[in-house]
Amino acid sequence: MTNRERFLRTMHYEPVDYPPVFLDGPWSDTYERWYTEGYPKGMDLGTFLGVAEPFKYHGCGIDTFLIPAITPAVIEETDEYILRRDCYGATLKDFKGRTTMPFWLDYAVKTPADLLALTERLEWHNGAGRIPADWDAKVAEWRRDRLGAVAYGGSYYGILRNLMGMEALSLMYYDAPYAIRRYSDVYHELIMRILEKIFADLKGEVIMIQFGEDFAYKTAPLLSPALYREFIMPYHRAVVDLARSHGVDLFFFDSDGNINEMLPHMLEAGINLIYPVECAADMDPLALRRTYGRQLRMLGGIDKMAVARGPAAIEAELQRKVPPLLREGGFMPRIDHSVGTDISLPNFVYYFRRLKELCGMPENPAAPYLKI
Repeated sequence: MTNRERFLRTMHYEPVDYPPVFLDGPWSDTYERWYTEGYPKGMDLGTFLGVAEPFKYHGCGIDTFLIPAITPAVIEETDEYILRRDCYGATLKDFKGRTTMPFWLDYAVKTPADLLALTERLEWHNGAGRIPADWDAKVAEWRRDRLGAVAYGGSYYGILRNLMGMEALSLMYYDAPYAIRRYSDVYHELIMRILEKIFADLKGEVIMIQFGEDFAYKTAPLLSPALYREFIMPYHRAVVDLARSHGVDLFFFDSDGNINEMLPHMLEAGINLIYPVECAADMDPLALRRTYGRQLRMLGGIDKMAVARGPAAIEAELQRKVPPLLREGGFMPRIDHSVGTDISLPNFVYYFRRLKELCGMPENPAAPYLKI
């Protein structure tokens, strides 16, 4: 059974020999800690863990944002921080030697006119400047390797927040809704043209559509369900309908934070697979399964804080969640977002060894992690 088959069967609640392994993402600072604890420098995580075939797929690589793009640049660098401009035109301050999010200082979009001016850079123009020069070769390769492709369904909140900041976006929904609608209509038209190109060229190879919004924090969403239904849901629904007409029925949604209040509306839109199921934000995969049953699929749900606390906490976390959810299907266990510096290498090794055992994954006796 291939990982593509394992993934599709798992997410359709069908039997598998074991769920595919979706490797966790340690931060660069986490690797620095792990080097002092025995991790071999230069070794990729899959090799270290003895995972010969981690679950992989192809991202389609067609440019879905501004052309011409906003060019990232370093504005200032000191011993303590890097001041930089990102691809959304925001000014950020990254502090050196700290595993933390950057500090946002300024944003590119300050007025409705600023937002509307960007629409000219979201035109499809028959793919000019958006489709990679080696697209045909990539399509041929993807058809041969059969890993499957994941197409991007767009970001109708997250990109706007990156362009103007959460506070300005929250106000613009009420003060200038016409600007958000106009921008979103043009952006959505671009996304749909790209999807039509992908479905035409990759018949049968698209296994999932991915949305990325990051529209919640620890206790609640950053916008109301009413705003979601008015400004975002119609676009999600249209993407879902197009994809379903091409035989794709899995719709992956990436958002940290507590999205409990939003889930009924997202499910109504057709979104049916969520990540990372962040435990610290009261996203409990067992409770979600009780509430939504087989409507909802989940990736993640393993509390990173429990992994940081060590074997006893890891054992309790895994035993509570993994066996019952794997029995039902529609679930791939993974640490609920990236692996931070508070997770030691011995604790991560213990977590992964026990996860493999509970999932029934074959062990590679030569895996370097077994020696930690």
